[in-house]
Amino acid sequence: MPRSRNIKTNPLLDQDTPLIQHIEILSQLALQHGLDEAAYLKEAPTSCATIQQFFGGITLIQCILFSVVFSLNFKSNSVDLEDISRVMKVSTLKIFALSKQFDDLVNRQIIRIYTDNRRHNRARTMLPCIQYYVSSQLVESLWRDETTFCHSKAKSATDVFDLFQNLEPIFQDHVDEVTGFPETINEIKTTFEKNRHISFVTELTASGLDDESLLIILAFCSQYIEGNDEIILPKIISALFPNDLRNQLSLRKEFIRGVHELQQKDLLQLEEDGNFRSDSTAELTEKALQMLLPDDHSHMTKTKKVSKEQNIILHSDIKEKELFFDNVLQSQLDTITDILQPKSYTNLIDRLDAVNMPKGIAILCHGLPGTGKTEFCYQLSRKTKRNLYVVNISETKSMFFGESEKRIKKIFDTYRQSISKTNHIGILLFNECDSVLGTRKKVGAAAVDSTINAIQNILLEEFERLNGIILCTTNLTINLDKAFERRFMFKIPFTVSFECTVQILLNNLPSLSIEEARMLAKRFPLTGGQIANISRKCIINNVLQGTNPDLAQIKAYFEQEILHKSSDERTKIGFIK
Repeated sequence: MPRSRNIKTNPLLDQDTPLIQHIEILSQLALQHGLDEAAYLKEAPTSCATIQQFFGGITLIQCILFSVVFSLNFKSNSVDLEDISRVMKVSTLKIFALSKQFDDLVNRQIIRIYTDNRRHNRARTMLPCIQYYVSSQLVESLWRDETTFCHSKAKSATDVFDLFQNLEPIFQDHVDEVTGFPETINEIKTTFEKNRHISFVTELTASGLDDESLLIILAFCSQYIEGNDEIILPKIISALFPNDLRNQLSLRKEFIRGVHELQQKDLLQLEEDGNFRSDSTAELTEKALQMLLPDDHSHMTKTKKVSKEQNIILHSDIKEKELFFDNVLQSQLDTITDILQPKSYTNLIDRLDAVNMPKGIAILCHGLPGTGKTEFCYQLSRKTKRNLYVVNISETKSMFFGESEKRIKKIFDTYRQSISKTNHIGILLFNECDSVLGTRKKVGAAAVDSTINAIQNILLEEFERLNGIILCTTNLTINLDKAFERRFMFKIPFTVSFECTVQILLNNLPSLSIEEARMLAKRFPLTGGQIANISRKCIINNVLQGTNPDLAQIKAYFEQEILHKSSDERTKIGFIK
């Protein structure tokens, strides 16, 4: 009996069968029936219907092609048309004739074009050379046996800033070559469909741009929202079309000649001195800015930039929290607090200025995780009535060459502008600063190392000319560059002592007696952050059970906060050996 007949009579072949088995059935039938759709409907109608339903109504031939690609993908990183034709025992030309079916599967992100062969759609001239693969996102969906496949990242946004935050992962996947040009455009258009209530979307759609121009203008708008008014055009083009040098050169020539669609529609313009060089810059026109930010594009960018890279926390919004430190550390922290009180700070700055000494105050708080470094910074802001500018380290990194350095400088420029406009000196906080203040790399290292060195040189210069207050926290002082040591006026080590642990236990777990707290502190020398985790677990227990946990349960919580290396060796979370 033919194998296909065995499949047909398999009792497990119903709608409750895992989808991956239905895919396997179609891939096996492909060995016998090739492109004969009627045979698949006759031999495995349930499998055909189940796969179509999972992918939201793709055609039967698309179900068959996907099943073959999925099966072959387990043997190779990618699958080309010749591989598919060999399995289905038909000519490559017949598979070639199904190019629109493959394009639709790619646009739906059911299959993707292999990175090494991905090209811009205008440069696709050799379809048989294109190779396909199944994305890890889809494989995970099949592994979890989900009922439908949702490939789109499209989300509804509240405003234009929210819109570009939603578009950011789509751009990043494109630049990282996770998705090709067709997939990227499809995701952007799907996102636009969900956000027609935003005027920018409706106006940009009405402008009738081709897909290439749409991607470019969105990249420029994204950079403008990030605070970059002038952008290096060739770097944007090379980032958006990394595998198509011919198209890159063609686009740059069009811009230099002033004939590109975005220039013709008055959405993008080169600077007056812009020319065919790697440093030529372009900017959004007044028309594009009015479309992007119709009410306040003249100043909204800076405001949004501050809220994205520097989250401003008003001192009045910070709730009081009691912290426990040993006497030596508390004395150092009291000194810092006294110095930053408005009257004392003004007197100090006047004295430093009189003797021509640097007026900036940089403070480094270092120690193990959970010892209170970050919370001290918040409480310092509250006590001294100074707003806190929290730097989002991740937002200082950019996929475009040279942009990370510009963002770092922008942080300090914005901080200085805030001081000059409000006459209020807030606190600039770099939390977990070792990622940007780390040891500089050797000369001649990779390009990414050169970028890191450039960022650190900018930071060294900014620390040197600082006229304000900087707080930095870190768990790893060993990673800090030695050049930063003298830039910090105060270096405060945050440690954990037995008596402090007892106080923290009694404050967080009031049901404990002093004797129980001392016993736990001796047996489990945890940090305040870890004890706070235990306190939250006790609250959860009370919510679920209606009672407070007893001492045995609390001990169990303490045990859970410790990682066991072996039966007799334990390492506390976050501790470095």
